[in-house]
Amino acid sequence: MAGNQLAALQIQEARQLRELIATKVQSDLASQEKAEKESQMGQENERYMLKKKLGTNSRSDPF
Repeated sequence: MAGNQLAALQIQEARQLRELIATKVQSDLASQEKAEKESQMGQENERYMLKKKLGTNSRSDPF
């Protein structure tokens, strides 16, 4: 009986650990995606500001 209870407890703890790891991985990925998006938005903003400062538009130089 005690052996069955111990095995059941170990199975429950293993499930909880898998859930915790999955949650951590999802959180890490979401944080990484957010950081990448913020970086991309910053780069786009810098390009926009540079074009605005230089008075150019998005057309390429014909020469």
